[in-house]
Formats: sequence, structure tokens, C-alpha cells
Amino acid sequence: MVLLAGLMIWDRESAFAGNLRGKVVDREGHCSQNTRVELCVWNASLSKWVPVAFAVTGKDGFYYFTNVTQGQKVLLRVQGQLYPSPESPIAVANLRENVYQDIEPIVR
Repeated sequence: MVLLAGLMIWDRESAFAGNLRGKVVDREGHCSQNTRVELCVWNASLSKWVPVAFAVTGKDGFYYFTNVTQGQKVLLRVQGQLYPSPESPIAVANLRENVYQDIEPIVR
């Protein structure tokens, strides 16, 4: 019975989460491998964007974030630079499991 309750909670939480993926490339369009990408959310009490998770790009330049709160506004930080601009944060969509919201490539 306890296990069932735990599964119900997990299902309920995942119903309000989204998955993000994107790619980091250099100015020539080549994949940027082993690049740290931080997922940032707005912290009102600090009045700034703060990192809450990070991913590292693979050989193909892609990074992935899973189970991000649906509707949350996020930015990505690569080498101290925020993407997209703080005036246009990414709104996390609620998509089916194993479906990713594609983010525009980050050119660095």
C-alpha cells in the first residue's frame, strides 16, 4: 500500500513537469563537447537568476534537463552568460514523458 501511494505521488508530480534539451555550438556551428550548462530560475528574495541544476554537453553538443516544473520560467547559463536574455525567459511546457521541449542552440 505504501509503494502504491509513492507511485501515485510520482505520477502526479511528473504530470506537471517538462523536459528540456538543446545544443551548444561554437561560432562555426561545431558541437561544443563537455560544456557545463546551468538551469537557472528567478529568486525573488535575492533579485537574481540562480542555478538549480546543471548538465554537461555530450559529443554531439546536446544537454538535457528532465522533470523541470511546468510553467516555470528558466534561463540557461553557459560560461557566465545567460541564454536567452533575462527579458525573454523560457517557459517550460508540459509534454508527454520522453518528449523534449527543444531550445534554440546556444552559440558561444
